[in-house]
Amino acid sequence: MNVMKFSVGERVKIIAKGVVGEVQQTEYRHMVHKGSETLFRRYFVKPESGYSQWFNEDELRSPLELSKESLEQVNRILIDVNLMVGNFDMVKKLSEEIN
Repeated sequence: MNVMKFSVGERVKIIAKGVVGEVQQTEYRHMVHKGSETLFRRYFVKPESGYSQWFNEDELRSPLELSKESLEQVNRILIDVNLMVGNFDMVKKLSEEIN
């Protein structure tokens, strides 16, 4: 399934360089060789300063990622909501994520 984490025009943080850039192009490759399956998701990123280059998906992250504390607060709110609607399977899953 061709699911890209980032899209063209989206701002991303280049982890190794600690700078923010904009995705200019995306590349998705699915290869099967001797029964081994490999997926490549790459992004051509233009940093705020410097030259554009290709990065693998694991070399980039969203500059808007939440802190651990914020994620825990969001999870607690989601737990409360799911308790109110009686979705106990989701409550259990969210509780496990916090711990």
